[in-house]
Amino acid sequence: MSLSKIKSKKNKFNYSASSKHNEIIKVNCIVYGKSTAPYHIPKRIQIKCLSDDKFTCPLCSKKKDHIIELIPKNQDVLRFIDVHINSWPKIIKNVFNLIDKFSYKILEYQSVIRIFILPPTDNNRKRITGLTSTSYYIGDQLDMNAKYHMIGYTTTHPKDQTVTHIFTEAHKERTDIESFQMTDNMHKILSEFCRDYDKAEDIINYLEDLYTIYAYNITKILDRTDLHMAIDLVFRSPLQFRLGHEFVPKGWSDIMILGDSSCGKNYVARELSAYFNIGEMIGGENCTFAGLIGGLQQLGGRHWTITWGRIPLNDGGVLVIDEASELKHSDWTRLSRVRSEGIAEVTKINTQQTSARTRLIFLANPIEKTIANYSHGIQALPDLVKQSEDIRRFDYVLIVAHNDVDMDKVHKKLKNVEKKEPIYTPLMEQSLIQWTWSRKLDEIVFSEKAIDSIYTRASLLAKNYSFSIPLIQKENIRLKMAKLAICFAARMYSNKRNGKILYVEKVHVDCAIVFLKMIYGKSSCGYESLSKLNAKTEADFNKDHFNVIASILDSYMDKRIILEYLLKYDIITSKGLAEYTGRDITTAQEVISKLLQYDHIIPATEKSAQRYMKVSAFVIFIKIMLKFYERHKGFKEYQNYQEGQEENL
Repeated sequence: MSLSKIKSKKNKFNYSASSKHNEIIKVNCIVYGKSTAPYHIPKRIQIKCLSDDKFTCPLCSKKKDHIIELIPKNQDVLRFIDVHINSWPKIIKNVFNLIDKFSYKILEYQSVIRIFILPPTDNNRKRITGLTSTSYYIGDQLDMNAKYHMIGYTTTHPKDQTVTHIFTEAHKERTDIESFQMTDNMHKILSEFCRDYDKAEDIINYLEDLYTIYAYNITKILDRTDLHMAIDLVFRSPLQFRLGHEFVPKGWSDIMILGDSSCGKNYVARELSAYFNIGEMIGGENCTFAGLIGGLQQLGGRHWTITWGRIPLNDGGVLVIDEASELKHSDWTRLSRVRSEGIAEVTKINTQQTSARTRLIFLANPIEKTIANYSHGIQALPDLVKQSEDIRRFDYVLIVAHNDVDMDKVHKKLKNVEKKEPIYTPLMEQSLIQWTWSRKLDEIVFSEKAIDSIYTRASLLAKNYSFSIPLIQKENIRLKMAKLAICFAARMYSNKRNGKILYVEKVHVDCAIVFLKMIYGKSSCGYESLSKLNAKTEADFNKDHFNVIASILDSYMDKRIILEYLLKYDIITSKGLAEYTGRDITTAQEVISKLLQYDHIIPATEKSAQRYMKVSAFVIFIKIMLKFYERHKGFKEYQNYQEGQEENL
């Protein structure tokens, strides 16, 4: 009889209770790990009795064909696992209570897979702690990171008496997003989020009022509208979309909140996630590559088992990664594929892949500093994430600092405020998010005005920001703007055809630009002011600083040597310059001092002192000068060139 036909008690992942020994359990779960190879144990066995006394043989007295079957119903199936095949005769004898004299033949085998399971993230898509015991599945195939309804029983392992779960049936189930139904009643409920605003200012003001109410009632973090908005918008991003005729395969958000401790990053992310009943928050020991992506582990010194980390386990959901500053620099690079393609990959003995289209919110503190220690707060980002390509993958980065808010005013507000009930219930917020996530590729539509606005304003926006910190670049800012526009449209339940279509209008593009300017223009961030400074440096470089460079290089008989050194090495030091050119250290220090004074080089982000990097305009100058020297020309010829054709530089 199938175990599914046997009535079982309602189970809520209380697997280890002694009352459930050999009792049928039915659970919804996600398989997050399994052995790389299955076990094969007997299922149907043909027994031949070799006893002279047929009357004492239980098989001879009951059946003529002597075929027995190993049915999963207790711990007996586990006796055949992790033992030598030579032990099988003894195990068969004990399990089936046979006489000593018999021979056997395995007619049919059954597969057993060691698995690791967790409670699913839906219906409320919020991960809870639960099952940690070892489990086995009697069957051939299970997909990783898929939701199953599993039927089996709880028993004890015969080797060490640990609680073990054996599942005999696994039925794949649809996720809550796949099951979401856009009914007339649901449309009516979600219409409460609609506001008939045609100006970005009105939408931003409305959201500011909403986040203020949520701050007083939920997060308790006041006067940080940008923090609430930055986190809230992540929950509104889709998996994929089309921008006109351009297909965008990665629509889910990937952001960082970087700032001083005790600014509320953790509280806002945790409490909003809890209120929406969506997402998981991790930190500490999970902030490793293995904890985030997964890895292979060897059990009992024999069998390799792959277990997936938190990012793939939250495929299609939201993951808040606290203490992201604990990540190693190399781990950011190893996270590249999962952040860009949504594919988690573990490669050791063999390669395993799974989907990991997870909305990511990284929370981090500056490395051994506060935001106030930086001239521009955004400069803390390269200290934490070294590679430009890893920085570029963030959709946006919010900088938060202690001096962003007046804590005396905050305390007074908290003391005197009259509590207001949130505008929207947790179920309404959750339904709005599920509606967004359930929209298919052709159900997210941009108006023609929105598309034109994105393509027209993307280049203009990119011109205002320096590529020294590659958060806004001409190559991809249109996609970041489009993604943010969708998030604003989804937050406001902008729809067509009674909720069938998520409709993005020009006003939502305006909101995206206002938001980016708001977070990058704030004084604690300084991305906008840094960009203006860099732009001024680059614009003035060729006109005003040429004679300075000429006088600096006049210290060398062969000016080409210093140019070669400056171009060849990313990190510049006085000692390195002196050794490369053969000049004394004092002269090299004077050159470094002048270059630093006129902003041709800047202090490097490494901890070591007296290490410098070139600004982009200086690199261009060096390359052009080396070309002139290749033609046996010098500074006078270059001066004539730059005066007549400055625009080419």
